[in-house]
Amino acid sequence: MALTVLARIIEMVQDIARTGKVDEKRTSFLLHSLFVTPDDPSSIYADTDNMKQAMRHLLTFLRGENVEDIKRSMPHIMSLIGLEKKLSQQGEMLELISNGMTSVSKQKNYFGSLTHESVIGSIADLYGSTISSMSPRIMIKGKPEFLKVSYNTNSIRALLLVGIRAAYMWRTNGGTKWRMIFFRNRMARDIERLLA
Repeated sequence: MALTVLARIIEMVQDIARTGKVDEKRTSFLLHSLFVTPDDPSSIYADTDNMKQAMRHLLTFLRGENVEDIKRSMPHIMSLIGLEKKLSQQGEMLELISNGMTSVSKQKNYFGSLTHESVIGSIADLYGSTISSMSPRIMIKGKPEFLKVSYNTNSIRALLLVGIRAAYMWRTNGGTKWRMIFFRNRMARDIERLLA
């Protein structure tokens, strides 16, 4: 489930950068994971319809059915996994993120929407002041006219923070970079079972 979310995040941020369109329903579903405390992926990613759709996308990815998609997405997925591992060793930055999310939670309750531009902007600022200072920086390529729109760039940064959360879930449930490389067929079979 955590890997499904990682793949979905990268797909969505690339779509925003290339088309300028933010899918607010999917974004809201994914942002929700930032405000949930259990460490069980099935509790955090509980929206069955959204997850099934995302799993089908991951399945095509793991089967190697779209080579261009793999080339575009895999480096970013690996970067998120690497960044999260580095972040896990930086207690001060983790505390900054935790405190920042407490403030964002109050904003979310005030505006009543996870995709309100003030909420998205605050999450993006939090990502920008913490994780974006780490290396490797995740650079999303797209059309300049779409990347100049603040809601688009803020949505990308907010989703990347969700990606860090998913990478944490991936790592703490036994996921590794090597598993991504060498166990793709096994993971594909697991996803097929989940979808069934």
